[in-house]
Amino acid sequence: MEPTGTLQEEKEAVSETFDEAELCETLRRNVSKSGYVKPTPVQKHGIPIISAGRDLMACAQTGSGKTASFLLPILQQLMVDGVAASCFSELQEPEAIIVAPTRELINQIYLEARKFAFGCTVFSLKHKLYIKMDDMTAHI
Repeated sequence: MEPTGTLQEEKEAVSETFDEAELCETLRRNVSKSGYVKPTPVQKHGIPIISAGRDLMACAQTGSGKTASFLLPILQQLMVDGVAASCFSELQEPEAIIVAPTRELINQIYLEARKFAFGCTVFSLKHKLYIKMDDMTAHI
């Protein structure tokens, strides 16, 4: 995804509602089913920036909606682009990788991704974590 627009345009772009965030119908329905009524401040500023292909670093309190602010644009882009399947292999490659510092946070992100992607052609997988340390690989 190539960044679009200028930084000033992106600063001015705010999604006051999830409809303004230009999410597909399935994502909007799942957001609504999840109890979201309107975007939180981190979501209304973050979703347009991430949707435009820009990087975003955001700090906000626990429960402020940071996870949804990055998951929704990722899922939307995957829905628009479709999943690139290889005709040479039965194995599929990841389209997005999310890295988090703790197992608890990974579990939270995984559950949120499953909830938002319900009924979509995109699904989330949670795999074992492997850490490469020197010449040894630790299996967690």
